[in-house]
This record gives sequence, structure tokens and C-alpha cells, in this order.
Amino acid sequence: MPSERGFKSRLWALLVSQGLGVTCGLATVFLLAVGSVALVASREGASAGIQGDDIRPFFEQPSLWHTWFYLLVVVLAVYGLNVFLCTCRTVWLRVKAGVTAPSAYGAALMHTGFLFALLAHLVGGWGGSEGAPIALTDNWVPLTETVEARLEGVTPVTHPDGSTKQIYADIQWRRGEQGVVHDATISYNGPLTENWGSRLFLLAGVRKNLVARISDGQETCTAAAGRPCRLGERLLFIAGIHLSGHWGNRPMAVVRSAFPQSKASFFLIAGRKEERPDGTKLELVGLEEAPVVIVRHRYAPGNPWALLASVVLVVGMILFGRSWWTVAQR
Repeated sequence: MPSERGFKSRLWALLVSQGLGVTCGLATVFLLAVGSVALVASREGASAGIQGDDIRPFFEQPSLWHTWFYLLVVVLAVYGLNVFLCTCRTVWLRVKAGVTAPSAYGAALMHTGFLFALLAHLVGGWGGSEGAPIALTDNWVPLTETVEARLEGVTPVTHPDGSTKQIYADIQWRRGEQGVVHDATISYNGPLTENWGSRLFLLAGVRKNLVARISDGQETCTAAAGRPCRLGERLLFIAGIHLSGHWGNRPMAVVRSAFPQSKASFFLIAGRKEERPDGTKLELVGLEEAPVVIVRHRYAPGNPWALLASVVLVVGMILFGRSWWTVAQR
């Protein structure tokens, strides 16, 4: 009967073996290939709720269709353990031998970058979330508790047949009402990012919306039904928009004060000024179609870890120095 010490020695030799790493790497590629087929085949069933890098649906709604993923978790856990132990063992042996050449530790640093990349997938897949879509107009709209943005313009790019190829939305954003205003452009696969990429604001689409243009004689604001409209210190809420009615063939907006919130509404009819109790005269200048950019708010806590993994990987490559040229010439 093999001794317990002999079993531990063989187990250690297996965990730090290069062959185990190669096997896990090949198994990862194979399982991902199987997964790509399984996800497509079950996209209207077991995989309907899976999107992006979110891994929680795999565990919230277990399915045989996702067996490949459960196996992948085990393989990646063994793969990560193998890389971690091998890296620690290599660094320890070289430090013990008195090796001080930076190039000797380049591979260890690259392996550390790989471990950070695995951690990024785990943190992002388990902790990521999708917020409610945000509609950007030419009024300031909250993106988060501290950041707000507004739309400046939309530039579509089309294919020769007229179909949409790309959309560029120019926006302005700031932190609070007194914050510095920054210009930015978002597009498909070109999001606005915050907090080292942990918050993403991705372009989801553009639509036309009917908006009311209201003036107090000095300032003008525009807003769609159900949205606020700011005129200086006055914040209005557009409760409804009507093209015509019993008052005649003229546009009309149902408006009420937003802060402090008031249930009492008043009407603004195009061509007629409405005098408010404070003496201000409000006027509905007219109705118009304005672009509305729909933005997805994605919380991706794994992105900072992925950025760290990239930096560590690049540093490891730099530490190799001329060793890259030596390997390339072999």
C-alpha cells in the first residue's frame, strides 16, 4: 500500500507539472467550443437569460445544456491552482539560488497577469449587473448618483445601401450641477467609462421623440412627455403632449412644477402665454422631433482587474528584454 507521504509527493508533482497546465489549456479551448454550440442551440430555452459576461444565470437556473460550463469552472480552478503553484515554486527556487536578473522573473510576472485575468472573469461574471436603460436628450439626465449627461448631437454613418453602419453620439457629462463639463463621444462598441471601466455606458440605439419647447422669455428648454424641463432655477415636469384637442388645432403641453412636486397641472397652448403666480410668463414655443439616445448602464467590476492583468502582462514582457528576440530566432 503506498504511503501517505508518497501520495502527497505524487499529488504535488502533478499539481506543479507542466503537463497539467497544457491539459487544462486544451480542455478550456475544447469546452469553450462546446459552449458556443450549446448556447446557440439553447438560446430560446435554458440559455435565454444569459448575456454578456454574466455567469450567475448558469447557477440560478441549472441545466444539462450548461454542463460544459460547470466542467469549465472545475478546469479553470485546477488551471489557476497549477499556474499559481508553479509560479510560486519557480520564484522561490530562483530567489533561493540568488538569481537577480530581471529577465528571469518575466515569465512569473506574465503568469501572475494570467491569474489576474482569471480573477477578472470571476469578479465580473459574478458581480456584474445591468441597470435600467437611460434616455439621453439635450437636457441633463442622471447617469449615476453623482454623474449626469446630456446629448449634443447624433452623427449616423451608413452603408452604401442606406443601412446603419455606425452611430456617433456627442454628449457632455459632469459631476453635479457645478461640476466641470466634459465632452465625449459614444458609439457602438465605444462606451463612456467611469471608475477604471467598472461602469460602462453603452450605446443601445437612437430614436426620434416628440418634445415640447418651452420658454420663459429668457431661457428655453425641451423635454419629452414624462421628462423634466429646467428653466434657470425653475424645474418643470412635462406630464403630457398633445398635437390638438377641444381647444383647437394647436399643440398643447400639460405641465406641473417638479420641485417642490406639485399635483396641480397647468396647460401651455402654442401661441398663448401662461402667467404664473410669480409673474413669470411661460410659453409653448412648439413641438418638434428630437433624437433620443438610449444608453445601457453596465456595472462591470471585473474590468479594473482585467486592466491590472494587462499592465502586469506587459511588464512581464518588458522584463524578458532581449529574450524575446532569442526565442523568435530559434
